[in-house]
Amino acid sequence: MPNAAAQFLENHPLTVFLIAYYSGVNLICFSLYAWDKASARAQTSRISEQTLHGWTLAGGALGALCGQAWFRHKMQKVFFRWFNWFCFAVHVLLLLQIFSVTRITSMTW
Repeated sequence: MPNAAAQFLENHPLTVFLIAYYSGVNLICFSLYAWDKASARAQTSRISEQTLHGWTLAGGALGALCGQAWFRHKMQKVFFRWFNWFCFAVHVLLLLQIFSVTRITSMTW
């Protein structure tokens, strides 16, 4: 199996990069929502809305949506919900475009 994984890494570097990038950005965005919710409860210094929007726009929309739902944070703010879904759709379309241009249609080992 390690040989197959190495071959996949060698043959699909863009796919591996995109998986790593989106995993990292979404994990950070989810963590920021957790941190901001904890800060709100403790009434300490908060994370700015611009920072949350920036990470969402950078590709963390899924992490933002999960963070909103999991922590019930920023759910009352309509712009947050709209913006997160908008960014999610934009990144899905962007990935579909990248995969269609590069002809990466399946991840075969």
